[in-house]
Amino acid sequence: PANLTAVGGDGEIALTWDHDASRTDVELSITNFNASTGQLEIYISNNAAVGGFQFDINSSFNDFTVSGASGGSAGDIGFMISTNTAGLVLGFSLMGSTIPQGEGVLCYVDVSFTGEDGFFEITEAVISDPVGQALTFTLGDPYWIGSLPEEITFNVYKDGELFTEGLEGTTYVDSGLGYEETHCYTVTAHNGEVESEQS
Repeated sequence: PANLTAVGGDGEIALTWDHDASRTDVELSITNFNASTGQLEIYISNNAAVGGFQFDINSSFNDFTVSGASGGSAGDIGFMISTNTAGLVLGFSLMGSTIPQGEGVLCYVDVSFTGEDGFFEITEAVISDPVGQALTFTLGDPYWIGSLPEEITFNVYKDGELFTEGLEGTTYVDSGLGYEETHCYTVTAHNGEVESEQS
């Protein structure tokens, strides 16, 4: 959840938030898992040339490891792509090559894990333009395999404590408040298994 707003009224506070962030310079997401090759497909949609990238892949599988990455548009233009077992993926060019504006597979990441139901997600990223300036980006939703989670609901926290949970929409009104009360509200998304960070 993003852009949480609170508007006070006569004995109530109305909360509103966005669930989908607006498009920015780069959108990075996991779009496929190929069980026969053990590879995650990392997809990029970029409105600006990309000179380098670094991102972390997280998973609900306890023994999830990353063993390498290659191919895609990053491999086609000669990016060096490095990984570590914890899920870090790093790509750049020593020759100054850039990934042009467009969309398609950025790279394929080799992974291993045991289990049938779970998710993979990109949790952190740094993406730069050809001169090393940071580009704005959004990260796609988790990619699920096996049994899918329940629908996403929202939890509202008031002054750091869970106040209400299981909301299906992106609005909530906290009513019955006294005059000149001050509260701090945050919102999380929940998919039946995993709760997001607070807004």
